[in-house]
Amino acid sequence: MLRRMFSDNFEPKLNSEGYVFIDRPGKNFDYILNYMRDGKVALPTDRNQVKEILMEA
Repeated sequence: MLRRMFSDNFEPKLNSEGYVFIDRPGKNFDYILNYMRDGKVALPTDRNQVKEILMEA
């Protein structure tokens, strides 16, 4: 999702105030945000959760 947002062919959907609205569950977003900030992240040990994070990224 986020990768597509920063590609040249992505048309973001804006809310009434002009902000991009990301309609995704926030369960794993902290991992993605930390990676974007630091370039590294400590992933959880649960393989299913890691798969979920990869799908969201």
